This record gives sequence, structure tokens and C-alpha cells, in this order.
Amino acid sequence: MNRFGVHDVLDFTFYDKVTGEPVLTLDTLKMSNMEATAESVYATGGSGNNRLLGWDFGREVLFNLQDALLNPQTVALQTGVDLKKDKALIKTRESVIAEVVDPTNPEGEVTHVKIPLSHVPLAKGMFAYKTANGVTQGEKIDLKDAVVEDQAITVPAENLDGGDRVIVHYQFETVNESETIVIDSNKFPAFYEGVGDMVWKNETTGIDERVQIQIPKLKVSSSFSLQMQPDGDPAVFDLDIDVFKEAGETEMVKIIRYDE
Repeated sequence: MNRFGVHDVLDFTFYDKVTGEPVLTLDTLKMSNMEATAESVYATGGSGNNRLLGWDFGREVLFNLQDALLNPQTVALQTGVDLKKDKALIKTRESVIAEVVDPTNPEGEVTHVKIPLSHVPLAKGMFAYKTANGVTQGEKIDLKDAVVEDQAITVPAENLDGGDRVIVHYQFETVNESETIVIDSNKFPAFYEGVGDMVWKNETTGIDERVQIQIPKLKVSSSFSLQMQPDGDPAVFDLDIDVFKEAGETEMVKIIRYDE
């Protein structure tokens, strides 16, 4: 009987259970471990109350996948909501220098000051503050009579002087299509079919042999975490999979070693 060394990770693909279409392929995994467990009960008796018979039941199979890269489709799979692709509203904060608006009135007085921005602001949810250092918010600027035009806000000069540094909080709509992941309180992952491909090294020949793991029915865990920190090793992304059996069937996982 051949024996094999295992020093590889799966390339894993999820398939839609209804249409059979591939939904997501993960080819940057760092870990793809399978754990099979079962419960046991025993009949005991006699001197010392030793185990006499045993029964095994409740087979469970769990796959632990860990991806080296963040894939938005993976997060969408875990939330049970498709990625949304459309223009989006973005909230932003800018620290800018106010500019004098020309021309001035006949008396030579400055009547308006312009606050230049990087995007076209939406009037709703717009706030501005004077600032000494570009970080700390100071006196709030009255925007009641402000005029929004292109990538700027124009305000009466009595509210602001040219050359003042200003912090502006505002919203803008993206020009191009955006990709949005939604975590919905009422949505959870559906069932999928899973297929993983890897190689095992033959002890006798030293040749890598192809292996495919087939999972007819699986469910992705709804629990996940996104690590976001600037120090230490790059973040990894975990994906736990529970294996189920099809109605009327007993097979849960197939491990196929094959030669093309």
C-alpha cells in the first residue's frame, strides 16, 4: 500500500447548490485543515466497571481555511449577502486653507471666502470648523448661507477669513462604481458544494500525485473577524466550514487520489 507525505494546501472552490455555478475560488490559502469528530458511549460493568462495548455516533466534519489575502467575496459569503456594485456615498474629512473670492465689492471689501475640497460635497451632513493645527476642531463655522458649487463651499466673509485653516466634514458620491459589503442582521450563509485540490507526495516514487476533496454539502460559519492593525505580521482571514450530509445519503466527504 502506498504512503504519502502531505505538505500542501488546498485550492478551494465553492459552488452554488442550486445552479451548480462556481461562486468563489480561494487559491491563496495558508491553511486548509480537516477535522473529523464523533461522539461515543460505552457499556460498562463488572469488577472495576470497565468498558465492555462501545457505540460511535454523531459524525461531524469541520474544515478550517485560512487565507493570506482579504477577498471581499469571502466576506460576502460569510455574511450571506451578495456584493453590491453601485455608486456609494462616502463620508470624509479634509483640512484645507480658505481662499478669498474675487472679485470684491465696489468698496474693495472681501465679501465671500471659498473652502476648496477634493470632491463635490453634498449639502446634507456638511460641517466646518476653524482649526489651528489641522487636527483639533475649534470654532464651528456657520454654513447656513453657504453655497456649494463644484468642489468648493463658498461662505460669507463674516464667517471666515481667507488664509484660515478649516476642517470640513462632508459626504460625496463616488464617480465610479463602488463595491460594498453589507452585514445584515437578517441574512446568513446558504449551503454550498465545495471542491478542494492539492497534491500528496508518494513515499515510494517521490512523485506528487493529484488529490481532490469533494464536499457535496457545506455551510460557511457566520462568525468571522477582520484584523486591522499596522504592526506585527500581516493579517490572515479565517473561514470555518461545517460539513452536512445530503438527505437520503450518508457520504459527507470524498478524498480522491487520481491520475489524469
